[in-house]
Amino acid sequence: MDNNENNSIPESLLAVAGSSGTARKRSHSTSSSSSSSSSSSSSSSDQNRGKRRHHRRNHHKKSKRSKNNNFDKLFKEIQELRKHVFAPTNDTLVGDNVSLCSGVSGELFEENTIDENTYFENEFTFNIETKLKEPSVPPTPEKFLKLLLNVQRLGSTSWSDIRYAETQKLYNHSPGFTELQTNEEVTSYDTLRYQSNIDKSYAALTFCVLKQKESLQNAIRSLLAWAKDIHVNPENLSSKVEELFLNGDFHKTSSDLLQLVCGHRAEIIEMRRESITSKAKDPLVKAALNKIPPSTIYLFDSDLFKSFNAT
Repeated sequence: MDNNENNSIPESLLAVAGSSGTARKRSHSTSSSSSSSSSSSSSSSDQNRGKRRHHRRNHHKKSKRSKNNNFDKLFKEIQELRKHVFAPTNDTLVGDNVSLCSGVSGELFEENTIDENTYFENEFTFNIETKLKEPSVPPTPEKFLKLLLNVQRLGSTSWSDIRYAETQKLYNHSPGFTELQTNEEVTSYDTLRYQSNIDKSYAALTFCVLKQKESLQNAIRSLLAWAKDIHVNPENLSSKVEELFLNGDFHKTSSDLLQLVCGHRAEIIEMRRESITSKAKDPLVKAALNKIPPSTIYLFDSDLFKSFNAT
């Protein structure tokens, strides 16, 4: 009966079943083939990556060894260079200004047998010294000493003829540039009234210095303005400078300033000398002392003073 039943199955169903089985077999075969191909490709890729890593490691090692060799070579060359720089000899120097060593051929320097320690031991010294105390007043330059003899008349009998009173009148101005007055409430306590003259003198000097500055400024401005409108050459420039600085206000103010300073100093020198000669009881001795002019060092010229004592 079973055989009959099987025989009774429609052929169409058997065909479908056969077709499905065949499809499953093909699918399994294709899957196996694809898996095998993928496995083979993966294995090949792993081998390639391994080769690349191995190649990179070898390249890195070679590069590192090359750098180390270059560094060692450079270090040795620097050592040789230091020997030649610090201990030059006729054998290592050449005649031109470019090469430091006559044996340069791919290397910086060849081996040098100079003993560096011996060189420094023979040539290097550590010197120490002591200094003398500087003078409290530095020496006068010779040219200024000659100028002083000319303007202050030291060493000449006319030294006391330098006066300032008339010149000072030109530069005393009120208020500010003259002596300050004492307040009425405290007049009785002002015991240094004689110093008002010193105050008055310094006030005039201050005004004169400020005027000199203004005169210099105006002269320079005039010179610059003149130079803009004319072709400047040595001849006309010299003439203009002489006009502005030698014949103008700047020259006059500078001369007045020197007159004030030298006149006041002459007065102070005269007062100091008077305090000494006033002690002489004999008027002839006093007159003889007054004839001895001051020098650049002493109130009385030392050579003339010694001659006076000898007599």
